[in-house]
Amino acid sequence: MRKRQCVLVVFCMMGMTMWAQVGWLVKAVKSVGTFLDSAAVKGVDPHYITAPKQPWQLIARYNMDRIDVTMHSNYDLDESIPGLDFELISNLRTNTSNRVGLWLGYRGYGIGYSTEVGKGTGTFFTVSATGGCYGVNLRMRTFATRELDMTMKIGDELPIDGDKGELPDPIRIRSLMIDGFYFFNKKHFSYMAAYDQSAIQIRSAGSLMVGAMWHHSTIRYESDRNAAYVSLMREVGTIKVRQGSLGVGYAYNWVPFKGFLANATVMPMLTVYNCQKSELYDTYMDEDIDIKDNDQVIYRESVYHHSPVSFTYYARVSLTYNWNRFFVNAYGQLNRFNYDNGEDGHGRIKDWFVNTSVGVRF
Repeated sequence: MRKRQCVLVVFCMMGMTMWAQVGWLVKAVKSVGTFLDSAAVKGVDPHYITAPKQPWQLIARYNMDRIDVTMHSNYDLDESIPGLDFELISNLRTNTSNRVGLWLGYRGYGIGYSTEVGKGTGTFFTVSATGGCYGVNLRMRTFATRELDMTMKIGDELPIDGDKGELPDPIRIRSLMIDGFYFFNKKHFSYMAAYDQSAIQIRSAGSLMVGAMWHHSTIRYESDRNAAYVSLMREVGTIKVRQGSLGVGYAYNWVPFKGFLANATVMPMLTVYNCQKSELYDTYMDEDIDIKDNDQVIYRESVYHHSPVSFTYYARVSLTYNWNRFFVNAYGQLNRFNYDNGEDGHGRIKDWFVNTSVGVRF
């Protein structure tokens, strides 16, 4: 009998402990929810910005993106004759990637998942956070392609178009971009209303902004089977671009009628840190060398080039329509980065993406 009583007491204690833990967890969740609810409207003018009554969001998303890379390699045909030079231009364009996914969140904070639709062109990873007066975005993209267009230019003559080519091994490109912004007019302007729909802009308003951006891209094609191409690129087999930029810009939310919002965000930026690293390779294409395909590349050295301060920009546009608990949104972004490898050449990396979504609040 005593044994049964002891077991009953133990189970009661375990139940009370579990109930206390569940109660603590419920209180913690409610506290977080209360904090997010108050943060959504804290310090804002309700005549310009409101928070939806329904805090939860379920969003279906469709994403498109692409990266284009142009690489220039310079040669002197005759050093005794100034201006007589040869330029090889390689253009790489990925196929447009298409992804669909779902996102679930509370007051703009949540988690989502997307998957590739159709033929894959690499990987795409993104993380973003949007608050009342700030926005932070991280995007990482990788892809590989064998296809490229090659054109030639001699001296001041017009470029000579070339045919599309295909390398034996792919060119691999990895791109990382992190940007962050601070908006000064939090009271009347809502970045969240335009880009995560956790707030609603009622009247038109704009805001001065400051921001910073870090860009890091790596372009690699230094395989033995690509030895001929490495030789054409002045023995450069890998290019690494690192750039840090600072800027001041302006963002504006336009509300021409109830429920509709158009946003434009533009920020000129100065690239204050601009470092390029070229990895050089000795190339051997001699039939006497007993290796596969008789081609070989061997790492020789790395060359660093620091470019002076240059100009770039950040640009985004967004369209949103809210009705009852539902909303639709589309926004896009374009970035263009220039790099300079000194005597080895120069190039341009351009990427863009478009996101569309349909969501419901509950």
